Amino acid sequence: MVSLAASRARCRGMPMVLLETHHSARMLEAQRNKTDRNDARGLAHLVRSGWFKPVHAKSDAAIRMKLMLAHRRTLKRKLMDIETEVRHSLKMFGLMAGRRVQRASFVARIRELIAGDRLLETATESMLRCWQVLWDEYRKLHKLIVQLVGREELCRRWCEVPGVGPVAAMTFLAAFDDPHRFARSKTLGAHFGLTPRREQSGTSIDRAGHISRRGDGGSAPRSRKRRAR
Repeated sequence: MVSLAASRARCRGMPMVLLETHHSARMLEAQRNKTDRNDARGLAHLVRSGWFKPVHAKSDAAIRMKLMLAHRRTLKRKLMDIETEVRHSLKMFGLMAGRRVQRASFVARIRELIAGDRLLETATESMLRCWQVLWDEYRKLHKLIVQLVGREELCRRWCEVPGVGPVAAMTFLAAFDDPHRFARSKTLGAHFGLTPRREQSGTSIDRAGHISRRGDGGSAPRSRKRRAR
């Protein structure tokens, strides 16, 4: 929301600067009492003194792409939640849908399993109707994303890379937005949180940890726990 307001203000000729949150939070921690009045005064001192790190305000097109990707991700999560719930509930009765069942035939397969049991039919039919609506809307939104990716020359070239699809291409495009804001290509990895964290003090302590994962949330690599789900 802040990036959208900054983008629209910039289009109208009104300058607006976004502050880097982690840097600003560390500076505000030096205050003894944390109140809204003191935070506002501290931010004003940061801007007045120039001790702040500006953040890029994404364009309106990038914000719209991130919105579509977020909606697609939400629909997919809810779709998988209902599908998992239906599978697990029928598993207690010894009814197995099977792992190889495609989503196009998922509803037909579940109705085939619960046929003849009035209780299971009544309890599961509502879940299947919700699942079908989510599946239809998810396909519409995914089709729209594929069409938009096909209109972007950069996205079409990225999709030629093995393992890169329309969603990954649009996610990457929406994340870096303007390539001219990166002075070097090496800083792009740090922007996505792909650089290792380092802790160094003198000559005795020098530890290189895992990647920081600090950057764009939609493009940052997922943890192992989340991938396992």
